[in-house]
Amino acid sequence: MATHIIDGAEISDEELALARRYPMVVRWSPEYGVYVAEFPGLPGIGISGSAAAEAAQKGEEVIVAYVTGHLDAGLPLPEPVALERIA
Repeated sequence: MATHIIDGAEISDEELALARRYPMVVRWSPEYGVYVAEFPGLPGIGISGSAAAEAAQKGEEVIVAYVTGHLDAGLPLPEPVALERIA
């Protein structure tokens, strides 16, 4: 099994695949003057960056931390929101 390093943490292929099931939306926030990465269906889970690519990279780190934290604590993961439901 391969491992990956994300934000200094070692994660498995399975953990990365689970994290990538959650769609990420990156949008410009004129209110704050930054790009925001959010995860529909996961209220309060998001992060910002000065560029869209930075917000997306940080977003992957956030969702990986969310998933691995839930797994480590033995908590259930919510089902990802279907892309068709994101408008």
